[in-house]
Amino acid sequence: MRKTLLLLLLSTGLSAQPEMARLTVVPTRPSGPPVHLTSSDGVGLRLTQYKAKVAVQGPLAFTELHLKFHNPQDRILEGRFEITLPEGAALSRLAMKNDKGWQEAEVVELQQARQAYEDFLHKRQDPALLEKQAGNQFQARIFPIPSGGDKEIILSYSQESLGDYRLHVSGLPKVDDLSVEATVWNGQTHEKLNYSLRSEAPKGDFQIHQPKNVSKGLVNGQDVLLVVKPQLSATVINKQEKVLMLIDTSASRAAGYGKQVQLVKTLQTQWKNARMDLAAFDQEVTPIKIEQLPQRRPLGATDLNKALNWASQQKGYDRLVIVSDGVNTVSQAHPALKNFARMDVIMVGGIRDSQTLQPMTYQNHGYVLDGEKPVSEILNRLQSTPASAIKVAVKGADWVWPNRLDGVAPGEERVVYAHFKQPTQQAEVSLGGQNYQQALATTPQPLLHRSAVAANLNRLNLQYRQAKGSQKEQIANHMVELSTGNRVVCDLTGLLVLETEDDYKRFKIDRRALSDILVASDQGVQVEKRSEIALQEGRRDPVVLKQSQSKDVERDESKRESRPEGVIGAPVAGGSVTQSGPFDAIGNRTSGIGTFQGAQAPERKVPADAPPAPVSAYKAAAEPAAESVSSRSDDGRAAGAPIPRPSQPSHAAPISQAPASGERRNRVAESRPQPEPIRQAERDESEEEGVAPLNGTFAKIDRLIKKHRAQEALQLARQWQAKEPGDVLALVALGRSLQAAGQLKEAARAYGSIIDLYPGRADLRRYAGALLETLNKSSVLAIDSFSQAVQQRPDHPSGARMLAYSLVKAGRLEEAFQVLEKALHRKYPDGRFADVQEILQDDLGMVAAALIAKDPDQAPRLIKKLHQMGAKLASKPSMRFVLSWETDANDVDFHIKDAKGGHAYYSEPNLPSGGRLYADVTTGYGPECFNIPGGGQAGPYNISIHYYSRGPMGYGMGKVQILRHDGKGKFRFEDRPFVVMNDQAYVNLGPVKP
Repeated sequence: MRKTLLLLLLSTGLSAQPEMARLTVVPTRPSGPPVHLTSSDGVGLRLTQYKAKVAVQGPLAFTELHLKFHNPQDRILEGRFEITLPEGAALSRLAMKNDKGWQEAEVVELQQARQAYEDFLHKRQDPALLEKQAGNQFQARIFPIPSGGDKEIILSYSQESLGDYRLHVSGLPKVDDLSVEATVWNGQTHEKLNYSLRSEAPKGDFQIHQPKNVSKGLVNGQDVLLVVKPQLSATVINKQEKVLMLIDTSASRAAGYGKQVQLVKTLQTQWKNARMDLAAFDQEVTPIKIEQLPQRRPLGATDLNKALNWASQQKGYDRLVIVSDGVNTVSQAHPALKNFARMDVIMVGGIRDSQTLQPMTYQNHGYVLDGEKPVSEILNRLQSTPASAIKVAVKGADWVWPNRLDGVAPGEERVVYAHFKQPTQQAEVSLGGQNYQQALATTPQPLLHRSAVAANLNRLNLQYRQAKGSQKEQIANHMVELSTGNRVVCDLTGLLVLETEDDYKRFKIDRRALSDILVASDQGVQVEKRSEIALQEGRRDPVVLKQSQSKDVERDESKRESRPEGVIGAPVAGGSVTQSGPFDAIGNRTSGIGTFQGAQAPERKVPADAPPAPVSAYKAAAEPAAESVSSRSDDGRAAGAPIPRPSQPSHAAPISQAPASGERRNRVAESRPQPEPIRQAERDESEEEGVAPLNGTFAKIDRLIKKHRAQEALQLARQWQAKEPGDVLALVALGRSLQAAGQLKEAARAYGSIIDLYPGRADLRRYAGALLETLNKSSVLAIDSFSQAVQQRPDHPSGARMLAYSLVKAGRLEEAFQVLEKALHRKYPDGRFADVQEILQDDLGMVAAALIAKDPDQAPRLIKKLHQMGAKLASKPSMRFVLSWETDANDVDFHIKDAKGGHAYYSEPNLPSGGRLYADVTTGYGPECFNIPGGGQAGPYNISIHYYSRGPMGYGMGKVQILRHDGKGKFRFEDRPFVVMNDQAYVNLGPVKP
């Protein structure tokens, strides 16, 4: 009877109920927190609330995150928010809560957004800026984060989700309130799923198993989505092959490095038909044995170009396999690999960029594989042949993306988008020559349109990367228009929060897309229509910072009256120096120096009761430094701050977070001049006064290096960096220790790690370049880092100067001239970078002198150009000190003393013996220039910096460039990097001989 009833139910269809969705926790080995917020100096803010609202509809998913962070500090901060999204996710919303309610971000062209953010940061108002970093990682700068208060953020994104949906939460710390609310369309109704935790850390990722009986075709108006599956049969490879495997050992691989090594070991053991040789690559390429791989520390920038060039020179291999996250942080162009029959890529890590290597992989008949999949599945793919160049066409569509499928395995599904001029209910599809009709299910949800726009942007982005000249500009304009008009962030846009409607008008930012915001609800994804802009007309009063929370950054003359003046104050430990030594730009023709035309600084006299002048901290290496007093933990952080992860560092290293590199005794060229030693008693007496610039573990390592205990310093630095692989302080300490121990190649890998972990940070790229130049005056990696920093922030003139002189050191004078010429053509924000035009004009005149010395026939052309740029040919000797620092919205002061008792600084810009400080920059970055005509006859000069006001930015780092020009086209350079961690601290960078 029961059997008969069951058959009856089956025949009537009553058993054909929709498959139920399920929400489960999948145990996952974390590679670090997928989301975090830190202060600019690396102090972690505590995540107290993580609420995810998820809507899944067939192959598409929408995620809305509500996050709350608590600031444990007693000062207002600028924060660095980082989140790692699923690959291919389209970011569409950022909202930030303040005392007036929620502020919605606008999608804005990226350079415009960056400049607007910094402008309002200087005014102490409430900006936020979110932009794409490396691969699938996004970062936001957020200000202000109130003292002892909370910062609430809403972030939303859409993604393709073939198969099960996964929300990556593994690696999050214990959260007071963690919950997931999901709606899943099962083909008939929306199912609701919930999960919550209280004061617990998640034990794995959240995974939503969705029904299989959803439609393979969706339509919303003119937008169509198709799930296609080419009809393929597997082709197994049975022959013996010789395989070269390139293994990414760059700094970003630290989090999952052990797992990555185990994957390589397993592949080498179980790939029976392969005879495998290994090579490790980061910014260098090193052949390696499998037993050596665990001992290799993941350090350095990722230079895929160098790795592929090296591989292309190896002979006798059938195949190339690359194990990497695909995030290339050095150079972009890749060579043709003609000596391999096939190339495959195994993607590893949380932050990854498969699009970088996809074109080359598919061109070389291989797969792009997910390293998180079971090894058996990876091996099956490696031992079979993929299908590529499968053409996709949809009749009547304006565009189809992708229009060809590559690297497809048998049974694999792909998502294809098409756009029609008129709505349709059926698609005629041509897939690899097979034609069929696909019925389309109408979806009222706006998610499809948002995803189609993201697909179109991906299509245009590929064209943009391949285009040149005016065509590239046209594609860029089209991308920006699509992105801003549809609230989908792309590589050329960011999400910007300003304070009032007038602020947006001032920057000519179109807010037409603000009313179209996607939100997750019980009915899936809906559009939140807003008929009125949710910002008040007119400018709101700026945020007022209490004196105890932040120093004034924009000093007016009244603030100067109350400011400590006169001599610098007590000397302190930690003024680390690296001298790059003399460099001769070829030539000996005469040159000249432009006259100073800057505004006069107010004249002030040194008070009679001023503190005693400091003694140089630019010491002989054998002399011990004084202990520094710190209220922070061993590593310089507040107690309880989270440990940053390596591939997604727990703090976006601030503009101000990296200390100085290398001591004078660690110079590369033994022929470089030595500093004069100071008397021991004089140093000890002076160091008892003032504020120490260094704290914690970095200060300990600094002292060990100064005492010639390099191995002890190296051991401590390695322990620190192993514990916190993403900490810039730890990386610089490691580099300095390696430099002191004579391991210069490893020191370069340590400094290159800063580039690898923060490729989208122009400030850190500049500082990493400066450190690399202490090891090699003509470092190719330094030039590349400076070059990318200029591309990212052309509105920061210090980047152009660093790039130009790095090119000069490499003998590339014409390129240096062009960089400076372009920088002079730029218009810089009002109120920023005082007298930068004159500094750049002087630079241009000296580089022109070097070019003429090399080729006198160039004189007429160059002199004409100089005249057009308002510059003069440098024809007389000069010595100049140029200060730059990598901290925004703060004040670092420059002090210069001569041997005759003269003292120049912001209130007394002139030395009676000759020389002048061009301008006092109080809004961050610099440069500030002190020029001494004639080469300096009142030396030795002593140079110091004073960290007058760090504002919300935290640590300060930078360098003083000492540039000597003989008036005939020859240069000598010294670069003295520094770090300062505390307000009102002084760093004495030591004597400079004429």
